[in-house]
Amino acid sequence: MKYLVISDIHSKAGSLDLLPADESLTCICLGDICAGDPLGSAIAIDWLMAREAICVLGSHDEPVIDDGALESYRSREKTLRREGRGNPDLFVKFYNDALRVRHGLNKVQIDFLSSLPDMQTVKQGGKTIQMVHNSLKTKGNKTGYRILNTDVARANFASPLFKCDILLVGHSHIPIAYREYHGEVTETIFTESKKLILLDGRHILNPGSLQRLRSYVRHNPKTRVFEGDKRISYGILDLIESTFEVKFLLK
Repeated sequence: MKYLVISDIHSKAGSLDLLPADESLTCICLGDICAGDPLGSAIAIDWLMAREAICVLGSHDEPVIDDGALESYRSREKTLRREGRGNPDLFVKFYNDALRVRHGLNKVQIDFLSSLPDMQTVKQGGKTIQMVHNSLKTKGNKTGYRILNTDVARANFASPLFKCDILLVGHSHIPIAYREYHGEVTETIFTESKKLILLDGRHILNPGSLQRLRSYVRHNPKTRVFEGDKRISYGILDLIESTFEVKFLLK
């Protein structure tokens, strides 16, 4: 009935040592376990397996195990270079990082990543919880990748894939919550450790990141508060008290 909710480790396995050791907390990981450090990725995977965590596949995990996803980095790089926009070198880095992690993991760790679904659903205490890495919207819909404002949250609440009371998401590295009640969508951005009471309605909850917090001013100007922020964050979802608590830590 109580969950430790984490996301976006990005191979920063040392962050896991800062988390509560309370084994009564079922661990949920919302993806992006891996990044450019094979050792950190391996340690993080081993930690999640030992904790018997409920996990979904992240956007940086998929290219480690899937050739098509890996090659999509090269395709994206070529498109940006041809169109003279964006940061194509970033996708070169992503490609090399994923390949390095792939070669650095053992078979058990690769099998673990390969077993992870894009979505998980848990029913507990009369509540249905869905988990995805980024969004319920399809990748072809540009409003879908990061749920960072009420418009995108509303689109996700309206998605036929939204079949739950609580949707847990990561990807944005911003601890944020949305509530939909009688068609109205409200937003809570966590800037300090805080416990949110989950009132009647449906909820989208993001615990932030164990790598670093980010700012997406173009998507939501209020996220500017996280520019240069050195903290990391995680969540505690309590279905008994009906609360979601975000906690901030300094690495």
